[in-house]
Amino acid sequence: FVRLFQTAWQELLWSTLLAAAAAALVAALATLSAIVFRQWRTLAAIAIVPFLISGPLLGLGLIGVYNRPGFAGLIYDSFGILLLAWTARFLFIGQWGIGAGVCGQPPSIHEASAVSGVSWWRTQLGVTIPLAMPYIAGAFGVAFILSFREVDTAVLVAPPGTALASVRLFT
Repeated sequence: FVRLFQTAWQELLWSTLLAAAAAALVAALATLSAIVFRQWRTLAAIAIVPFLISGPLLGLGLIGVYNRPGFAGLIYDSFGILLLAWTARFLFIGQWGIGAGVCGQPPSIHEASAVSGVSWWRTQLGVTIPLAMPYIAGAFGVAFILSFREVDTAVLVAPPGTALASVRLFT
C-alpha cells in the first residue's frame, strides 16, 4: 500500500478534490433549486437527461461545445470541464434527494416563521436548510462517490496532463 500511494498520490488527490468540488456544486445547486422552485420535480426531470445519456456521449457533447477559442476554451482546458461534466451528470440525484427533504417539511413551520415576521431569506437559512441538512449531506455523499469513480466522461474531457484515479484504474 505504501508503494501504491507513492505512485498514485497525485491521482488520488486530484480525484478527491475534484469529486468534492463537484459534489459541493451538486448539493448547492440542488438546494437552491429546491428552495426557490418548490415544484422541483420538473427541474429534476430535465436534469436527469445528462445522466440517462451515456458518459461518452455527454463527453463528446461537451467537447463539441467547449473546444473552441475564447472563454469556452478556457473552461475546456481546465478542471472546469470536469466539474461541469460531473455536476451536470449527477445534479438530478441531488435534486431528487434534497427536493424531497425540502418539500417534505411541514408547511406549518414556514407559516409560523412568516407570522412571526421573519424574512423569507432568514426562514430559508434558519429553518429550511437546517431541517434538510441530512438530505443535503446524503446528496453530497452520493455525488462525491459517483464523481470519484466516473470514468466515461473523464477519459474524454480531462485536460491534457491530468491524471485521475478512475482513469488510471481503467487504463
